[in-house]
Amino acid sequence: MSAIPAPDVPPTTKQRRHAYHLATIVEATHKKTHKRYVIKILDKLQLVKKKMMRSVLAEKEALKTGSLAMPCARHYTAQLTSAIQYLHDAGVSHRDIKPENALLDESMHIKIADFGCTYIGADLDTHRTNTFVGTTAYISPELLLRAKADPKGPDLWALRCTLHFLLFASYPFSAATEYLTMERVKKLDYSTPEGCDPVAHDLIKRLLVRLSLFKSDSAMLRGF
Repeated sequence: MSAIPAPDVPPTTKQRRHAYHLATIVEATHKKTHKRYVIKILDKLQLVKKKMMRSVLAEKEALKTGSLAMPCARHYTAQLTSAIQYLHDAGVSHRDIKPENALLDESMHIKIADFGCTYIGADLDTHRTNTFVGTTAYISPELLLRAKADPKGPDLWALRCTLHFLLFASYPFSAATEYLTMERVKKLDYSTPEGCDPVAHDLIKRLLVRLSLFKSDSAMLRGF
C-alpha cells in the first residue's frame, strides 16, 4: 500500500500545531486493488500529554466494530435522541455529543458521559452566538460561522453526525486536518460511501442541513 499526502491548504499556526502534533491523516492506495483508504497516524506522546488516550481507544474500538445495520443504528439513535431531549428539558446542553460519549450499560442502554463542555441555563431556546467547544468532527456549521443559534443546536447537529458514524463507520466531513474538516462543515461538503444503503443515504441527506431549516427540535427529530 502506498501512502499519498492528502491535498491541503495552509492552516494557521495554532491549527497547524494542534492538527499535526496529535495526528496526521494521509490518503493511501492499495498497490494491487487500487482501492483508496485514509490512514490516521497518531502521536502517542502528545495524546498522553493531553490525556486523550481514552477517547482514542474508544474510537479504535468503534472502528473495529464497523457500521451498524439500519435497524440497529435507528435503535441506538432513538435512545441517544431521548437522552438528549431529557437533558434539554432539564436545561442542560451537553455540547460534546459523539459515539465515544455514548456508553452502554449492562442492559445495552445508552448512557451519556463526559459533561466537561456542558452548558446549564434556563435560556436554551434563546438564539445567541455560542461558545466554541466540542469535537471537530461533530461541530455544527452555525458554531463555526459564529451564527446565532440556541444552545441546543450543537447537540442536535452532533446527533446527526453520530448517526452517520453508526451507519457508515466514518465521519461525514473527514479531511486531512482539523482546519480542512471545519471548512467542509461550513460548506456542508459531506460524503457517504459508494454503494451504501439508499435509505441510509437519503436519511443523512435530509438531516445534514443547516439547523435553521428546522422550525423546532421535534421537526428535526422526526427525521430519525
